[in-house]
Amino acid sequence: MSFFTPLNFLWLIPLAGTLLFLYFLRPRRTRFEVPSLFLWNAVAQSVRADRPFQRLKLSVLLLLQLLALLLLICALATPLTKPGPVPQADYVIILDQSAGMEATDVSPNRMAVAKVLAEQFVKENMRAGDSVTVIGAAESPTLICKQLHSVGEVDSAIESVQSVDTTSDIASALTFAGAAVRKSSAVALFTDGAWDPAEDDSISSVRTPNLRLFEVGSPSPQNVGIVEISERDDAIHPEAPPQLLVKVDRHNAVQSNLRIYVDGKLAANSSIPAGNGQEVRIFAIASLLKGGLVKATLSGMSRDDLGVDNSAELQVKPEHTTRVLLVTDGDQYLERALALLPDVDLYEEKPAEYTDISGQYDTVVFDNWLPVSLPKTPALVFNAIGANLPVVVSGSPSKTLSVVDWNETDPLMSYVDLSPVHIQSALTVVPALGGTVVAEGQDGPLIVKGEQSGLPIVWIGFAVSASDMPSYNAFPILLSNAIQTLSTGESNICRENRTGQPFLLPPTSGAWTVTDPAGKTSTVPCSELSGCEYYGTQLAGSYDARSATSQQVFYIGTASSAITDIGAKDHPLLVSPSTQATLHVLRRIDLTPWLAAVALIIVLAEWVVYHRPSRYTTAI
Repeated sequence: MSFFTPLNFLWLIPLAGTLLFLYFLRPRRTRFEVPSLFLWNAVAQSVRADRPFQRLKLSVLLLLQLLALLLLICALATPLTKPGPVPQADYVIILDQSAGMEATDVSPNRMAVAKVLAEQFVKENMRAGDSVTVIGAAESPTLICKQLHSVGEVDSAIESVQSVDTTSDIASALTFAGAAVRKSSAVALFTDGAWDPAEDDSISSVRTPNLRLFEVGSPSPQNVGIVEISERDDAIHPEAPPQLLVKVDRHNAVQSNLRIYVDGKLAANSSIPAGNGQEVRIFAIASLLKGGLVKATLSGMSRDDLGVDNSAELQVKPEHTTRVLLVTDGDQYLERALALLPDVDLYEEKPAEYTDISGQYDTVVFDNWLPVSLPKTPALVFNAIGANLPVVVSGSPSKTLSVVDWNETDPLMSYVDLSPVHIQSALTVVPALGGTVVAEGQDGPLIVKGEQSGLPIVWIGFAVSASDMPSYNAFPILLSNAIQTLSTGESNICRENRTGQPFLLPPTSGAWTVTDPAGKTSTVPCSELSGCEYYGTQLAGSYDARSATSQQVFYIGTASSAITDIGAKDHPLLVSPSTQATLHVLRRIDLTPWLAAVALIIVLAEWVVYHRPSRYTTAI
């Protein structure tokens, strides 16, 4: 037992002292005349005494009064029982499975330390009748086990959790925990805390009772990793070899060496200095014209706390020629830019000469004009309005515009910077059903993409000659992206396939059998009419896909700043165990009302036994 306000016991000194003082005083007696003092000798001796005090005589009444006083003082001190576990508690343990949990800034790695802490949490908190649910937090949460009642079984479940080469979605894991265990007594989150603190708002919005945050890892680890690898044609210099872009992210990193291999042969290398921040290297590699497997590696580091982000692979497709028809009355900027695009065969017609060309070209470009009906060919439209477009006119043309926003993640806008572009006049429109706004100005959309008759279409709301866009590198890059996206359905930029994202397998009869880097095999149903998506891309490395008629090997890599940045962050919105008096859920019972009730019963008993008879007895 403990007391919340033990200083109240000091009241016992004056109150008990006063009570005892009253028992030391001699009682004042009333004088009566009697015939004889023979029967009153003892009383007479007491009355004749000169001292006002008498010797203390213990009595049941005194003991009852002291006991009642002691109980009342104890009640004022707010007695509490010793902490005890809530019976049949349901605990939830969430283990972060992100790639950063394999970091070696703590020995042997963060995941191993997190498992030790989780097992210690179970040992200190789990009692008979309690249950523990274990959840893994990766790109999506995974239920490892549900409501186990044995410490040994829980420890085995914790040891079975393995990290994957993706980021983790903590908010989804907490939501999943709430759905898996409706009334959990406590949720313990074991993580390196490397996610962006800006995500804390969404995490804290998930109502999680008694959330405990256990962070592992240091705030300043040393790591360098490849966060982007891509290949594209040089739109500015069409005669130049294809360009390979590699972006490296450094966090307290030491010096490293970046090497590029094409089909196993060293093609280029560069030194990455020590320090912080990103380093970008662009290599012109002529052998990429024929396509091939590109591998970028980082090596030579004296210390690197995470190894999974030190390599990246990219399958580059062979160059192919695109047949493009330009329908225009004459725009020298547009004509020249299209003619200079690599691997583009350009054909040109005037609007008066145009006839239906469905199926004859890979892409058609309409400049300031549209036919009554669009051909069954992917189309790029400049400054024209007609049927089956992804936009609808909403007002008169706007004057003197600039581009205020664009979607940098859209393949159409890859490496396109429209911030310096000024537009003299543009059509005022709103997107139609199915239209996606890619760039917009002050008065509405400027670039919109959509479909017509199942074929892609890109609409640009201004004429090239009515802007200064040809003066900037953004113009040929935008044209190159648009032609490649329209003609092949893909961007002309070849990027790495990233972990945690689905990989599109080509159509096949029956199904694909995919073997991941760990040797685990899974079956993906597919059809001959459409491709199918494979979602088991949690590990970085080579995947082998086989069907009854074909075989394909593809590589999945990390290539993400969120994975390479493994430094622990501060998360003040989340509860930390350091602010808790104990790690397990406890309860105390307040004994104040019980003690007060016992004291009241004693007082009533005293009144019944001692005072009530003297009050109601008739004198003789």
